[in-house]
Amino acid sequence: MTRPSLRLLTVGLLAGAAFSLQTPALAAPPPGAMASPYYHAGNWDAFTAHAPGRPAVCGIGTHNPNDHRSFTLRFEAGGTQLLLRALKPSWTIPSGTSVNVVMQIGHGAPWPATATGNGQQIDWTIPAVQSQSFETQFRQAASMTLSFPGGTEPIWTLGLNGSSAITDAFNRCVGQITAP
Repeated sequence: MTRPSLRLLTVGLLAGAAFSLQTPALAAPPPGAMASPYYHAGNWDAFTAHAPGRPAVCGIGTHNPNDHRSFTLRFEAGGTQLLLRALKPSWTIPSGTSVNVVMQIGHGAPWPATATGNGQQIDWTIPAVQSQSFETQFRQAASMTLSFPGGTEPIWTLGLNGSSAITDAFNRCVGQITAP
């Protein structure tokens, strides 16, 4: 099995845990889950999450303190893809709704996807084979945008200050949870 990478890893979303060091949990973790922040760089926090009976998770995320929007990237032990989540407390998306989302990192090529909405969040993935390209762009750009074609949500602009250091922390975590 090839180890995923944001270099070493793909980023993943645990169904429910998002965390910011500067604020309380951004989304309620699953019952029994413990999200633990361990590093902060620029606009980003790195965290691990553990829940009984579930694989360990490494994640990174950023949070807008004005409207409490958040964006997380997570990797679940045993997984093969980066899991991404955009969350906004004022959203009320019916469960299972398909939502078009386009992520653009700096001036790089857009990353269009069809996310699955559920309440206050949308989730989508990046396959492991694309994780190195994602990591390169993520480390080098100053910002990234999320747009929602066909919807009414304005474009989100996320600062990538600290993205290289947070990627290093994330890769170390992924190496630990995927080590034989």
